[in-house]
Amino acid sequence: MVMKKRVSYIFLMVSFVLAMYSCSDMNDMHDEYLAGGERIYIGKIDSLKTFAGDGRIKLRFWASDPRAKAVGFYWYPNNDSLFVDINHTSSVDSFEVYIGGILSTKTISEGNYTLKIITRDKKGHFSIPFEKIVNIYGDRFRSTLVNRVLKSSAYQASDASLSLTFSGPINDKEIGIEISYTDKEGMDKILVLEDADVTTPVKLLNVDKTKPVSYRTMFYPEPNAIDVFYASSKTVTIP
Repeated sequence: MVMKKRVSYIFLMVSFVLAMYSCSDMNDMHDEYLAGGERIYIGKIDSLKTFAGDGRIKLRFWASDPRAKAVGFYWYPNNDSLFVDINHTSSVDSFEVYIGGILSTKTISEGNYTLKIITRDKKGHFSIPFEKIVNIYGDRFRSTLVNRVLKSSAYQASDASLSLTFSGPINDKEIGIEISYTDKEGMDKILVLEDADVTTPVKLLNVDKTKPVSYRTMFYPEPNAIDVFYASSKTVTIP
């Protein structure tokens, strides 16, 4: 019986020492956290839509937290940034900003970027970053573009018409064709056709066949792009 009491006593003492050590360790961690001050976060942006372009990108975002008065954009690997002020009129307001191009104070080269977005209030508090991978397009993308194949051309002298028959789309980025020619009155004409308009022969009227006729295929690098990219112009041989 004495032995059991002694074992129980030793067990209680060890448990007490361990508990005191654990409490001391937790207090040290708590004190260290308080020494750094409590960190206050504001709401990050709710969502983001991107619209790729030629050496630029348009960003549309929503920031419903009324404390957010400015939004910062950071992109890597360029390690550049842009801050813009925002003014809420309602919780569903959307805001737009451009990076690159004439509507922006920044330039950005063609490539893939990690975009980090934070909101900031008047007291300097920030949000947790919102991240998204974005693409910027330019001459490298343009150099990969190939014109749709012109299968045949037929000129009718009676009405000076030119019929052009094209093949199907090259890829899913193609959105149509632009045709340039000169009419018999000397006026330069540009005809822009969507893909759906090129499934049947295209007929040009009052064409001056002594002047060049050319076409180039149009592309969007992404479905919601803000800039059209063109393949190199190709001359049509009139029979």
